Amino acid sequence: QGESGAPSQAQAGQALANYEWSELKQAKWDARRALLDCALGAPLSAFFHAADFEFYIVKNEVVPKTYYFGLVGGRDYQPKPAFYAAQTLCTLLAGELAVDPATPTLTSTEAPPDEHRAHRFTTARGPLLAWWQAHDMMQPFTPTAATLTASPALREPVVVEPISQAVYRPEPAGDGSWRVPLVDWPLLMVERSAVELS
Repeated sequence: QGESGAPSQAQAGQALANYEWSELKQAKWDARRALLDCALGAPLSAFFHAADFEFYIVKNEVVPKTYYFGLVGGRDYQPKPAFYAAQTLCTLLAGELAVDPATPTLTSTEAPPDEHRAHRFTTARGPLLAWWQAHDMMQPFTPTAATLTASPALREPVVVEPISQAVYRPEPAGDGSWRVPLVDWPLLMVERSAVELS
């Protein structure tokens, strides 16, 4: 797959039009796909595409249909939630990146374990943990809590929510473990020094 992406709203006759899309679902999809590409060792992950298409040309004819796959709107170039998710991931994963075999464990009594996803990466900024519940995004999902365990543990961890770009300290839950939210899009944990706070 040379490109990945999802629309922020469905359009009849276009890719993925059989699903109920929103800007939030687009951001979740894009973040999941980018991190799975990294976890699988893909040398490149490409978003389709930077801005919504406001029209396209077929056989010299202008087709006035909007494709809502952009990270920013095509009319006003306003960033969508997917833009902020991409900005966060590109910032934290930039430079040398490797999958760390010391995969973190994620446990929750309230969510099916076969849907848990947890990965550890070595980045130019240090270790990065990513986790989410791989629940069908088109179905209702209630966020819950989980315990994330990593070895070696992070010394001064912070959780980064890529869509809102919120940063906060996780609740410790014992040696190398933290109580964290479990949602159906990726959350990240990095060392405090890896994040520039304004």
